[in-house]
Amino acid sequence: MRRMPPRASGEERRRGRPGRSILRAAGRLVLALLVAGLALAGPVGCASGSGGSVETADAGAGTPERSASGRLVERGRSLLDADRPDAAAAVLERAVRVDPSNGDAYLELARARIALGEDDVARGLLERAAALLRPYPDREARVDSLRARLGGGAPDG
Repeated sequence: MRRMPPRASGEERRRGRPGRSILRAAGRLVLALLVAGLALAGPVGCASGSGGSVETADAGAGTPERSASGRLVERGRSLLDADRPDAAAAVLERAVRVDPSNGDAYLELARARIALGEDDVARGLLERAAALLRPYPDREARVDSLRARLGGGAPDG
């Protein structure tokens, strides 16, 4: 019977993978580009009323993607509450990929990025969250609260 070497500790495993920080940086870049692209696209509008005005609507509400993304958002919130922002960010990035119209996913991902000290990335995420959460005033207040924590306040407009 062949004897297996003892398992390395967590710190030894992290040091043994020098490419991990490069992958992490590349992931952040991809996320930043995704956020920038979605921010340029703006919120989804739907015509309503006799005046022909356009109201912001939640395009993903009630879809299977939203349900799956919502479960990931809840898991991410739990990880944030457990003071595990790295793990939360990974889960919440997945939630954004599953449903890019889920404003809650962007909001919680911004919280994770703030906890990781990535304020510039968080600001972009908050802008996207604000655009997607316009139909939900209670969540808009949470966006404004996080903006205030970053020292940016709500944008003029």
